[in-house]
Amino acid sequence: KNGRMWSSVRRHVRHEIPTKVNLTISPRTGNIPPIQAEGFTRDISLGGLCVDLGEKRLPIPMESLEKADLTITIKLPSLGQTLNIGGTIVWSYKTGKSEGAVTLVGVKFGLLRDADRNALEAYCSGGDAEQNLLWNLWDDFVKG
Repeated sequence: KNGRMWSSVRRHVRHEIPTKVNLTISPRTGNIPPIQAEGFTRDISLGGLCVDLGEKRLPIPMESLEKADLTITIKLPSLGQTLNIGGTIVWSYKTGKSEGAVTLVGVKFGLLRDADRNALEAYCSGGDAEQNLLWNLWDDFVKG
């Protein structure tokens, strides 16, 4: 796949806010124990998120990720909160050249609790100044 595969009509607005996340993935194939992965969001909304796992290799084939259940731990620095949200992987692919290729994972959230929805709304609706600050921090400290 050479690009994101989604329809052009979305229920929720996507916000390009880099946010650290931890994934606990439960593959649907075989008796594989849950897989821990860490990454950063490329975008986030009330419906789901896109996670950039970087160049890390996961211990299962990419096709085994699709439709896997997972728990996402999202740290919301501006709110001082950490959320644990259930979801499903709806797509995954590698992008870039074989050496240095990054893994992207698309996650659809399950049913959100009211407290989680309110926290995500507050986090995503931050003003342009807050989003610019987050991107500057990302550039300075993460990409550094």
